[in-house]
Amino acid sequence: MSGNSQNAPMAGPTASPIKSQVSRLIQLRSTVSQPVFAAFLAGGVAGAISRTVVSPLERLKILFQIQSVGREEYKIDVLRRRFQINTMSGMGYRYKSIWDAITMIVSQEGVWGLYKGIVPNLLKVAPSMASSWLSFEMTRDFFLAMKDE
Repeated sequence: MSGNSQNAPMAGPTASPIKSQVSRLIQLRSTVSQPVFAAFLAGGVAGAISRTVVSPLERLKILFQIQSVGREEYKIDVLRRRFQINTMSGMGYRYKSIWDAITMIVSQEGVWGLYKGIVPNLLKVAPSMASSWLSFEMTRDFFLAMKDE
């Protein structure tokens, strides 16, 4: 045998699977990479909207949690929460109902009082939801591309 067999290009069954794998990866890359920015942006916007809608209810929930616990046991956490909840609850006022809480907050602080503390929540939720939605979209596209083949 001569030395040509070692330098000969690969032929036969091993060359075909490599080319098909490369073409599959290229096709998968083009399928997955097109909507990346759109999926990331959609996830961030959806997270921000959902947090904005739910924020007044979260604020009310925290206010009712603070007033339901005895003042002496809750002193450590009250200081931390006062940065977010600087309302009548710190002065010993007890809300009678959800409607009472809403009317007191709006009369004392205005409508924006229902949205106190939303900026840190948005800074936390928007990137989290954006990356979560992006990973979902990419994983779904990956498995759909694998299913088609």
